[in-house]
Amino acid sequence: MALMADRGALSPPQAALADCMVGVAAARIAEVLANYDVLAIVSSDYRARDIVVALGGAAPNAEIIFFPPSDALPGDTQPPTAANIGQRLSALRKAREAFRTTGRGRLVCVTTAEAASELLPEPKVFDTELPRLRLRDKLDAQAFAKSIRDLGYFEDDRVDEPAEYAIHGKVIDIFPADAASPVRVELLDGVVARLREFDSVSQRGLRDLPFLETGVAVEPEIAGKGKTLFDYFPGASVALDHGVAAERARFLSLAADAAEASRGVPAAARRKLVAKAAWDASLKSRSVVDLTAGPEERRIRFSAAPNPVRAMNAEITAALADKARVAVVGSAHDLRFVKKRLSKTILAAIKPVKSWSDVERGPRSRVAMLEMEVEQSWREAGRLVVSARDVLGSNAGLAAAAQDSGCHLLEIGDVCLGDVVIHEDHGVAVIAGLTHKSSAAGEKAPGEAIELEYAGGARRLIPVEEADRIWRYGADRSAVTLDNLDGTSWRKRRLVIDKAMTEAAIDLTRIAKENAKRRAVKIDPDAAAYNEFVTGFPFSETPDQTRAIKAVRDDLASGRPMDRLVIGDVGYGKTEVAMRAAALVAL
Repeated sequence: MALMADRGALSPPQAALADCMVGVAAARIAEVLANYDVLAIVSSDYRARDIVVALGGAAPNAEIIFFPPSDALPGDTQPPTAANIGQRLSALRKAREAFRTTGRGRLVCVTTAEAASELLPEPKVFDTELPRLRLRDKLDAQAFAKSIRDLGYFEDDRVDEPAEYAIHGKVIDIFPADAASPVRVELLDGVVARLREFDSVSQRGLRDLPFLETGVAVEPEIAGKGKTLFDYFPGASVALDHGVAAERARFLSLAADAAEASRGVPAAARRKLVAKAAWDASLKSRSVVDLTAGPEERRIRFSAAPNPVRAMNAEITAALADKARVAVVGSAHDLRFVKKRLSKTILAAIKPVKSWSDVERGPRSRVAMLEMEVEQSWREAGRLVVSARDVLGSNAGLAAAAQDSGCHLLEIGDVCLGDVVIHEDHGVAVIAGLTHKSSAAGEKAPGEAIELEYAGGARRLIPVEEADRIWRYGADRSAVTLDNLDGTSWRKRRLVIDKAMTEAAIDLTRIAKENAKRRAVKIDPDAAAYNEFVTGFPFSETPDQTRAIKAVRDDLASGRPMDRLVIGDVGYGKTEVAMRAAALVAL
């Protein structure tokens, strides 16, 4: 690895060219991790997060820490959000604990120029343990509430943001400041009986936890001169993006302007920054890895080729003929799809590997296959890296299975214990659990039954074989009225529903007949241009998204007016479907 050189100021076009691809940056960092801990300072928050994801596959045995910048700008009178504080303090705590642990593995911290330019509290402030709850611990709800208020938490009726908590009798909901999901604490006779993550939007339970650790949501004071992020990673090599110097200068200028505009603000409330002398001294005392793009690096855009699969096979064949190392990288799912599309000759050379260091070892005649999520393919001296996502384009993630949270009662959609459901024949009820069937004599019969609870606590057993007659109802139990066990209330509901459906069907049929007579321009642009556009989407499509996208494309190419409604919950990808439709029209 080359040491950092003084390149001088870069103009914006030059800076864009100098930006090392995320996959290349992650590979370089992984190579350094073979011998040193690494503090990687990159040019932007988004880029840092992408590098963290890529490093998860490139260096799976290393502890990877992401230290985000503060989401409060210099001069802001409001403090950073609790979620941001929780993530930052959690990262510093992990670093402190790692360097106090003997026999640990390699450590890498990925951060930004802005985050590394702020002074931090003494590392020893993280030596105190965080409050932790375990199953069967005794707990006084009010005393617990007081202790977490001291950590920056505040009470709310509904817990859906970090650093919130709510007490509902024998249930305490809390959203740890450094966590991705809130946790429900269930008490029984003053003892913790259950700890369970739940979804902050739907409020549905997810997975059970063995313990709960409440992260801190308030920043500790910086005593004395403060410490730098370099102090938290003693002896670590530093990996620098080309834009770090410019980003640091911009941030310092912004902070100076804010300080000038807020002279009346107490000094304790102002952001404390790493001085130039301290910054330069920290870099001078370390080996510095340059993440600037080299002249030999060439991005390959398989998704823009008329036939991406054919282009991939040709590029791999040429690289093997040149005795270059070849790696195919991507998610486990996308690698399976790409593997099916490799030629027989290349397929015979495939060797699954577990890390980037494995890619660098072994004969050059093989094709390493590594679970490492990057969007771009590239070629450099002696190496070709093929991104499965780049090859698959809009088909990346096709039919990817959703992660099983472990809370499913049965393989009947998303139905879990406690969910409100509708049974086709018996109406609205709550899933009470699974139980064994009983024979006429009262003995257990082979097989299981789903236990549904109706109004007044009445129960009905439904054979598991009839699970396809049950659907989850999209509301909490407190928001619905359960039907009676005898079915009278459900029959009344059905009459109202059937009448509304009949009226809607009549209207829809009339509209459909009118639309069938109309014609429109057939919209079916060049496939390569469309694939190049969709490669920029950061997430893999779910099966439902993929079907919706195909249906919309078929509509646009049919020569009839578009008449389709895309329905999905918040964050389920409706906008992505619409953007693809807009791109098809624009192209």
